[in-house]
Amino acid sequence: MLDAIVSNSGGEEFFIKTKPSVKVFALLLDATKAKKVYMNSGIAKTVPGNVMDSLRKSVSVEIVAGRRGRPKKFSEEEFLRVLRAAGGERERLAELGMSRRTYYYWKKRLNGNRHD
Repeated sequence: MLDAIVSNSGGEEFFIKTKPSVKVFALLLDATKAKKVYMNSGIAKTVPGNVMDSLRKSVSVEIVAGRRGRPKKFSEEEFLRVLRAAGGERERLAELGMSRRTYYYWKKRLNGNRHD
């Protein structure tokens, strides 16, 4: 992360992806023209309050809400739409483009264990 900050010293906006140290904040404020710093909500929780307050005095800090875990490949709304549509299981699988195991997992989870 230090290399990215030094190589982009003219940048005004930075996104902090890993837990920053005091050295990173010092370098960010001293060696760059940073005006805005983005960080994930999980990372923001690890930064002490007094450090965050002093950082906010120098630059604008924006906390970006993030989801934990791997991103979903399929939309629940799309799945439910296809599930409600008429047709057999094979047609639904083909339309969704997911594996049979994933299809039945989602069907069980979203239907509340009902067998429709």
